[in-house]
Amino acid sequence: MRRSGCNKVDTRERLCRTFCRYYKPEKKEELVCRGFLVVDKLLREGRKISFLAFKDEISPSVQETLELNLCIPCPFHADDCDFARHKESPPCGGFLLLGHLLEIKAVSVDNLKDVR
Repeated sequence: MRRSGCNKVDTRERLCRTFCRYYKPEKKEELVCRGFLVVDKLLREGRKISFLAFKDEISPSVQETLELNLCIPCPFHADDCDFARHKESPPCGGFLLLGHLLEIKAVSVDNLKDVR
């Protein structure tokens, strides 16, 4: 499948560097959160996603939807996610961006599923 001009480096720059407080550009690891995987998949499918600034607040219903469909299957959820352990910690950048996209109906809950 054609990547529509997007690759993991580009997604890291556009998503992680811009939105994620946990992003460490000096680390050269391949581990990524589920939010990254979902956004990367959407971009590879040719979905147009705006990476413009938006408010950090997400409605409680969208937050609950994200926690069930994005956080629980995330590889960081069980051991490494500060947000999952301490709700006062900020969520990852993928959570914030996808929350915004869900609120404006640019993506659906189905888009959060079936990600490899």
